[in-house]
Amino acid sequence: VQTVTTHTIGFSINLPILQAAAAAGGGEYFQASDIESLSLALMKIFTDINEESLSFAAPAVAVNSFKRTQNLNDLYLTAFQASEQTHWPGNLKKYRIADGQIVDSNGLAAVDPTTGFFKNNAQSYWSVGADGNDVKAGGAANALPDPAVRKLYTNLTANSDLTAATNAVSEGNVNSFTFADLGLTGSANEPTKEDVINFARGVDITDQDNNPGTTVRNSMGDPLHSQPAAVVYGGTAQNPDVVVFTATNDGYVHAIDGDTGEELWAFVPREHLAKLTKLFFNPGSSFKNYGVDGDIVPVVKDVDRDGVIESADGDFVYILFGMRRGGDSYYALDVTNRNRPVVKWRISSPEMGQSWSAPTVARVNMLDNRLNADKAVVIIGGGYDTVHD
Repeated sequence: VQTVTTHTIGFSINLPILQAAAAAGGGEYFQASDIESLSLALMKIFTDINEESLSFAAPAVAVNSFKRTQNLNDLYLTAFQASEQTHWPGNLKKYRIADGQIVDSNGLAAVDPTTGFFKNNAQSYWSVGADGNDVKAGGAANALPDPAVRKLYTNLTANSDLTAATNAVSEGNVNSFTFADLGLTGSANEPTKEDVINFARGVDITDQDNNPGTTVRNSMGDPLHSQPAAVVYGGTAQNPDVVVFTATNDGYVHAIDGDTGEELWAFVPREHLAKLTKLFFNPGSSFKNYGVDGDIVPVVKDVDRDGVIESADGDFVYILFGMRRGGDSYYALDVTNRNRPVVKWRISSPEMGQSWSAPTVARVNMLDNRLNADKAVVIIGGGYDTVHD
């Protein structure tokens, strides 16, 4: 069911038909008699729209690797909320599909058919209580690890193993980062490198929740256009072992345990480290902030087709993603070992535009001695040129 919420304004005259139209459209009716009251009515409408939880990206449903003609019933849905500030809050939530409808962790219908939004009393999986249509409540955002033990990586060095100590976004590795890496100049009125790093790890240094008693910032960025990917690593048909990979516009790629919602690790591409300071201050912004906004495209090879990813069999799992407005690069991460991500390759060049094109994997029979044995290639568009804005 798709719905359009209708708000109406009667200017200089009270029109009952407009009031009835707003009531039927699930919106509000306003009266205005001059420029000031009309502006206030419009601002009220826009504020209400911005406070609604929105989701533009398609949900992720894992393929049943034990019976490949079917999908699993778990549904992983990204959500975000528009904001006038640089940071837009986002989340990843889990539901299920039963009897043709989306149900919550209590087995109840989760979506209100009259509005198209989640019911207020709906409780998604991974949540301790009803989270309904509230982006910030429940979900993976509230299951993030404690900042002290969080596994946060970047490709800071030539070592492709992101779990290497020199690639850690941690206070213990602070000397590996320059001020410029983190968008700093080193002036006295700026946060320190340690402050920015700890903020990135989830420490509530800036007291975003206006509660000095809390020290953890349970916060994810918005996945405006990025579609997540759910990969089955094994388990059974009744209890599959799933990892969900999702990207956000604060510059993170998250690996989420599909059963618990806990983050296994997160990766901030080096080109987005410099944006962390702006997110630290979170100023008002007339323009959308972009980070990793491209779809996560999984590439899975299960040689013996037993539904279990085993590197000893030659199995592998890669994830591919671009940046859309966040940049002009594409990444491939080898996540065959879900706990040890490796940068397989990164491509970017002056000839490429912004990486809007979702990577497509195909097998192409071409005469090139550099081609792999599977004859597998990644096909992408050349990018979006901002001169056309």
